[in-house]
Amino acid sequence: MTAGEDAAIRGALCVCFPPDREVFARTRSWHGTYPTWSVVVTEGEKVIAHAGVVEREIAAGEERVAVAGIQNVLVMPEHRGKQLFRRMMTVAMDEALGRDLDLGLLFCTPEIGRLYTKLDWRQATGRRVVCLGESGALETIPAKNVTMFYPLRRAELPPGDLDLLGADW
Repeated sequence: MTAGEDAAIRGALCVCFPPDREVFARTRSWHGTYPTWSVVVTEGEKVIAHAGVVEREIAAGEERVAVAGIQNVLVMPEHRGKQLFRRMMTVAMDEALGRDLDLGLLFCTPEIGRLYTKLDWRQATGRRVVCLGESGALETIPAKNVTMFYPLRRAELPPGDLDLLGADW
């Protein structure tokens, strides 16, 4: 990714997530985690939609699974309602399957989760999710977030709590 493309994505993130403008003005990483790859929709030089994907092995109960962790999803306000979100997430999950990943995984608010449910993402209820916090200690993902998964090579998320084996995304 070029510096110009990175700056365009960060600019779009600042527009779509004003409370996090200070972070996104400097970086696309979330809690120090950069996407491994991204799906970007542009109109000329302008980024109008974006989804970052973090490839990571996580622990689900006693098993290890390879996930496509979704981060920094946006559709610019003037382009919402044009099916960009659906098309972008379809491309992202098709690419993740082609990369032999087991599941898609994301964390979002319940309101946003309803959008993912329409794309066949499923909520992983009753699981504790831990990640490496900024202090270096394990922390639980905030209760305000729901955990959702998308079947790729595996139809289900293995039983048990989840350890992201690193920072969240």
